[in-house]
Amino acid sequence: MGVTSAVAAERDREAPEVAGSGDLWRAAPPADADLDAAEAFYARRSIGFTVAAAPALATRLAARGYARDRAWTKFVRGVEPVAHARTDLRVEDVGPALAPAFGAVVAAGFGLPEAFGGWFAAVPGRPGWTCLAALDGREPVAAAALFAAGRQGWAALGATLPGHRGRGGQGALLAGQRDRRPRRRRGAGPLPPQPAAIRLSRGRPEGEPGRPPG
Repeated sequence: MGVTSAVAAERDREAPEVAGSGDLWRAAPPADADLDAAEAFYARRSIGFTVAAAPALATRLAARGYARDRAWTKFVRGVEPVAHARTDLRVEDVGPALAPAFGAVVAAGFGLPEAFGGWFAAVPGRPGWTCLAALDGREPVAAAALFAAGRQGWAALGATLPGHRGRGGQGALLAGQRDRRPRRRRGAGPLPPQPAAIRLSRGRPEGEPGRPPG
């Protein structure tokens, strides 16, 4: 169903398998029974959740009581060089020693509970992932990750601690991701257009932790 409360589903074997999981605009839309099962799963745990849905599915969800949520913007670019990022922060690859701090920065940057830090700390070192941190001296204050598969990559988990925003950290991390990307295969075509998705929430009050920083 594309819920952002994936941690609960990851740790709970009762989590429903919902048709159309993941990119809802590319998969078959879930049946009403699937939606019932997913909603019941979270209702039993008193957990609010968010979905990213294609416009047609968003209309169905709105009729079921879902509310329009703040958009998470995604951008698509080629592999041309990134303009030099002006920053006083230092970019480093995240290894085992930096992984806990990397996870803590991502969680804090998105306003998530501290418990999520351990979840994000498990990303560095996984196949296909390149994780970077921007440091102020020895302190990681910004983080970002790149997942590469074939000729495409997904820049994710870009987060900066509130007190260190506006210092060029994310620009430097984007440049670092580009420099560390796998070489593009000869003859690869342009990235396909990405259909829009609408984010809707259910049972999540305004200002609840987990909303992206505005």
